[in-house]
Amino acid sequence: MSKPAKALYTKDFLLATIASVFVGGYSILLLTLTLMYGNDAGFTAAAAGLLSSVFAFASLGMRPFSGLLCDRFPKKRLLILSAVGYTVLPLLFLAELPYGVLLGARIAQGFCMGVASTAVAAIATSFIPKSHFTEGVSIFGVGMSACSAVAPGIGLWILAHFGYTGVFLYSSFTGLLIIALVLPIRCRETTEKPQSKACLGELLRGLYEPTALYSAACTLFLAVMQITVMQFLSYYTASRGVNGTYAFYTLSAVAVVTVRLTIGRISGAKADRVILLTGTLILAAAYGGLRLLFPTALSLGILSVLYGCGHSMSGIVLNSMALSEAPPERMGAANATYLAASDLGYAVGPLLWNSYCARYGYSQIYLLAFIGVLVLFLILLFARKTPKKRVKE
Repeated sequence: MSKPAKALYTKDFLLATIASVFVGGYSILLLTLTLMYGNDAGFTAAAAGLLSSVFAFASLGMRPFSGLLCDRFPKKRLLILSAVGYTVLPLLFLAELPYGVLLGARIAQGFCMGVASTAVAAIATSFIPKSHFTEGVSIFGVGMSACSAVAPGIGLWILAHFGYTGVFLYSSFTGLLIIALVLPIRCRETTEKPQSKACLGELLRGLYEPTALYSAACTLFLAVMQITVMQFLSYYTASRGVNGTYAFYTLSAVAVVTVRLTIGRISGAKADRVILLTGTLILAAAYGGLRLLFPTALSLGILSVLYGCGHSMSGIVLNSMALSEAPPERMGAANATYLAASDLGYAVGPLLWNSYCARYGYSQIYLLAFIGVLVLFLILLFARKTPKKRVKE
């Protein structure tokens, strides 16, 4: 007699998923408004830009170590400790402190983000049963996708009505809300014991999960391609005499959330492979369309849906691949490896594309993105690597 399948939508999984919305929304909101705060505070443009961007580099630098910490120490405690940082650090911006102190606070916020996002992802995935693994990863990602779209708007609304005091008090409250959501979670703490007290190789081994490297490499490449839309689409359309690309991002966000809410329910290694290949091919078509079609409202609307669906479909499976083969005691490192690849792509992508566009202009960036994603599709087609189900529930 077969055992009944374990439920996916448990209280603990849902609490971790909701907490992830505020973990991600906190960073996205402040990433936008800290730049504005720096400019309004009278800092130079370079200093204001550093005050905003140093957060991302601190988070990226912390990411490998956050996986090691999550595998060696209780993840719930690490998440709560990071949320305490979320609560305290924004309050420093309410006082007229020197620039160096505020820069240090932003670096500390980046460290907290690196640990918090890794810990909450590891906690959530520990509650996903193997029979619903891809669906669970997909649902967990809905929160991050949604907050990416709405957090900047929420921050700007708070700024317009309550000023920077309201922004930083709201950010501090977000930390308290994360703590309140995490405290009731009955976390399954599976920690890895170091085999050697003083072994550099063992330490380096704890910073990443080898089984996640394949999907992380694919994610890194797609993140670099994604920068062409995230930061250069408005420049590209303006170079062709078209202004106003706001609807593109809104429609693509809706497509991402819709796909994650529906397609993740299709399970099985063969289904995952079909979703990954189809998503990558759709994404290549979106990049190709941006290069070939004149950017009208209709064409941008269609391409935004293709872009959102393609990224969501490929991202769901790559995330599942990064985690499904990792042992439970290495889930922190697996999450960190996958997330670090995305962080690195978003950090390196602007540098690469900005250097290219400064020399050659914007006319060919989507042709290059199309070719790159098409090559990745062929690699995935012949590699035949798909997620494997974990042995244990």
